[in-house]
Amino acid sequence: MNEVNLTEAFFRYNVRPLPHARSAVTADGELVLSCSYCRFQRGDPGVLTYEEDLSDEDGTVATTLRTHLAEAVRDDLEVRLIVAIPVRTPTTLDSSHVTPRPRRMSFHPRKDLVGQVTFFDGQRFVLEFRKKSAAA
Repeated sequence: MNEVNLTEAFFRYNVRPLPHARSAVTADGELVLSCSYCRFQRGDPGVLTYEEDLSDEDGTVATTLRTHLAEAVRDDLEVRLIVAIPVRTPTTLDSSHVTPRPRRMSFHPRKDLVGQVTFFDGQRFVLEFRKKSAAA
């Protein structure tokens, strides 16, 4: 996989997200979404399932994501994937005086996968991803 920052990962799908956004809709009508690596599970054969609950989220990032998910359900949009993976940082010998920083993330556009929103109730959502067919 090719590691890039989040903005560059969105650019790989020819879309420019709002600042700090996790999602955007392309001009071609695809939802591009950054998903946390740790939330994926194997589903049926050939299916990768992603589930997340936004009930504790209330900022503009979550509001934008909810709007995009509702649009994807309403318009049956395909979902394109950016996988967000936390980067391990080396520990220091004396970290007691260091202010904790947010974990650095590595972003990986997965152009080989295409998904659908299979469930969204305004808070919790489920996505299913499959390998993009060779004919597509």
